[in-house]
Amino acid sequence: MEGQIPPLVNAEFLSFRIAYIVLLVSTLTYLVYWFFGFKPFRLIGKILFIIGTILVTASIGFRYGHSGRFPLIQSYEVFLLLGWMMLLIALGADRFAKNVFATTFTSFFVAVAMLYIEGHFERSVGDVVPALQSHWLEFHVATIMLSYAAVSVGFLGAEAYLVSRIEWLEEFSYKLTAFGFPFLTIGIVSGSIWAQEAWGTWWAWDPKETASLIMWLVYAAYLHMRLVSGWRGTKAAWMNIIGFLSMLFCFVGLNWISQIFKLQSEHVYSEGTSKMAYFLYMIVAIAVVVFIGGMILRLGKTKLKNDGNQK
Repeated sequence: MEGQIPPLVNAEFLSFRIAYIVLLVSTLTYLVYWFFGFKPFRLIGKILFIIGTILVTASIGFRYGHSGRFPLIQSYEVFLLLGWMMLLIALGADRFAKNVFATTFTSFFVAVAMLYIEGHFERSVGDVVPALQSHWLEFHVATIMLSYAAVSVGFLGAEAYLVSRIEWLEEFSYKLTAFGFPFLTIGIVSGSIWAQEAWGTWWAWDPKETASLIMWLVYAAYLHMRLVSGWRGTKAAWMNIIGFLSMLFCFVGLNWISQIFKLQSEHVYSEGTSKMAYFLYMIVAIAVVVFIGGMILRLGKTKLKNDGNQK
């Protein structure tokens, strides 16, 4: 019937909406565990987190099914992929750290981001511009998003350390950043190869290229200072946060800046009703994560410290 929404599209939207509801409930369940120490709520929170991750996976799968391509092009698709990777990394990080720190914070962060992108980004499957019709697309976007996901979860550890002064959180943040950095490097290199294929030049000092180089240098400096110069604790945590802000600017803020100042960039394809609104929203979301994280860590500091010492 003409005008009828395909079943896979309905399935995608339904799984997407249920996913962020489940992730929000997971966060609330984790909060009960942190505040009151009810151990069954820790298990319930983890189960809900896994269910939410499965639903996000399903949403990506349904989109692939009805679009006929990997969902790595539109803003909605890229942010969904980033959230999915953050969820997977948080699960792995909690297994490594033997506590539910990463899943507690990441479930909230991803759910709030999903709430926003549902209402502010175009979700219909449009035409793919010629520059994106390349075999490098999947590899480049996947490696970059994996690196962004790792350093984003690492950022949560850095800000949590600054609030709680629990030493293993700073180490946790460093290890996640060290994991993400090689993928960031590979992503930038593959992007350069893609640029040569698409535009005939490896590096054109495009605003996006310049911002990505600055981000890479900040994270390289952070890892160097920590490994070679012995930076630990507060200095290392603040450097990690600066790296995250440079990533956020490269990933989100630069699109807005390019539109405001009419900068020419071959890398700004994505649509969105308001880049400025999204950038400011992300800053507010991060501030909320920091605030809630500070409350949790101050009230549950002993529990978090003991959990971390189990690793």
